[in-house]
Amino acid sequence: MPGFWSHLDGDEASRVREEFTQAVRTGSVRRVEFRLRTGATHRSIESQINLACDDKGARTGVILVCRDITERRYSEEQLRAQAAVLDKATDAIIVCGPEEEIIYWNKSAERLYGWSVGEARHAVQQRGEWQGELRQSAKNGSAAWCKASSCSRTS
Repeated sequence: MPGFWSHLDGDEASRVREEFTQAVRTGSVRRVEFRLRTGATHRSIESQINLACDDKGARTGVILVCRDITERRYSEEQLRAQAAVLDKATDAIIVCGPEEEIIYWNKSAERLYGWSVGEARHAVQQRGEWQGELRQSAKNGSAAWCKASSCSRTS
């Protein structure tokens, strides 16, 4: 595979080669992510290294299965950047998925409700709901305490 190795840069090549060597040495499946150079661009690759064996169990080769995850990594970076902006918001922002599971809970939600995202998720999963109080300001400036909750669907 000299062509493959020539598309990896420095530390990436050393790291992937070490994973490859460990798979061959131990016979265990190895998973590794790396950046592959294709011309002037780089692609994010997720790979799995397996050994091929004959019907008697003798090693006959190595199978390297690679999947291009560049778009997924790009989307994850975009989400992290957006989450960083949302964490600076002073409003509580909570995003729920189609099953009403908590997907995102910003820092202001933590400050206002007093629950970390992990605690809120755990409460919803364990009890099927989350409850808390939120102090809101009315239009005239007076304080109003509001009860807030989140429920998960049960089947």
